[in-house]
Amino acid sequence: MSKAKAIILFVAVFVLAIIFSFYFEEPYRAWVRSCYIFFSNGNIRFTGKNLQLFASVYFLFSFGIYGCTMAWLFYRRKKHRLLYFLSTGLIFFATTILLSYLDYFSIMVECTGCKSASRFIGYNQINYDCYFITSLGISLLCMVLTGIRRTRIN
Repeated sequence: MSKAKAIILFVAVFVLAIIFSFYFEEPYRAWVRSCYIFFSNGNIRFTGKNLQLFASVYFLFSFGIYGCTMAWLFYRRKKHRLLYFLSTGLIFFATTILLSYLDYFSIMVECTGCKSASRFIGYNQINYDCYFITSLGISLLCMVLTGIRRTRIN
């Protein structure tokens, strides 16, 4: 593949990833909140207005860079692309669940004066971008490390 075609392909992947992330941000935020509620058995309640007009710039660009990196890694791997894709998704969701649990636990530990162990937090009190970028980074790190290991073996 020529350099011009590769650049056009990566720009297209970047733009498509940014467009997809517009639609993915609110379901991701709702899923993180449902993880909090699940871990707390309903003891965490969200208050205030859930007002998020536009997706965060960090959310958009991190997913764009992630999409380009994944496209580059998938281009280099000829075998087991589906396995790599599924394992990356699994690591992403597992990391988000783990981060949600750790943050929920820290919120509940600092809540010493809560009535009946209930805690009210605002919708925007959770740092969703941090969860998303960390989960993307860890899942991408696993892909890069397996790629490095494979090139050393071959």
